[in-house]
Amino acid sequence: MKKQVIFSIVCLSLLFVFTSCSNDNESVEIQELNLKVQNQVDEILRSAEIIREDVEGNRIPLPNFSTQAELDSYLVLVGEQPGSVSLSFFNQVLGYIGLAETQGMEHFLNQQSYSSFAKSTLLTNSEGEVIPDLTQQAEFLNLDISEKEVILLSNMLTDNLPPDIRGIGCYVAVTTGITIGTLICGPNCGIIGGVVGVVYCFWEKSQQQ
Repeated sequence: MKKQVIFSIVCLSLLFVFTSCSNDNESVEIQELNLKVQNQVDEILRSAEIIREDVEGNRIPLPNFSTQAELDSYLVLVGEQPGSVSLSFFNQVLGYIGLAETQGMEHFLNQQSYSSFAKSTLLTNSEGEVIPDLTQQAEFLNLDISEKEVILLSNMLTDNLPPDIRGIGCYVAVTTGITIGTLICGPNCGIIGGVVGVVYCFWEKSQQQ
């Protein structure tokens, strides 16, 4: 009997240690992901602002780049290599933004391969709402890393958009850019899609003035 009690205590102790270690590891991973995505948001906004300033200064129409050379000039401007983003990718993202605006974001998301929780988060962001404490939700923690990153990026960027360009059209553009960019070629393309989305927001705002 005494041995059984000791054995039970040892097992419970090990379980507690294992659970604590798992929670600690998960907490560190979430902190690292938060920092990574916040840096991505900063990079998106920085790049989009540089493009906006140059476009307004030179009175170049956006978001329609007509040649790869023209797009490359902006890539260099924001510190990227010429050709690192193709003109076809840029136009493809713009095309999907147009589809999301005309067909509705819910219809657009239903055509994509994201989980139901990811789709729900992205739809909420496209309506201009931010989900508080997203990374603490059980549904978020159960996602694969790619989905975690894409919806966290969408949620953070929605929350950090410059006040003067906020509006339903902008939220749809940003969410769509991140969503479709990631589906085309992964998280790095999701960041580029986010830049395209914010550039589109600046362009849309200029059309209203």
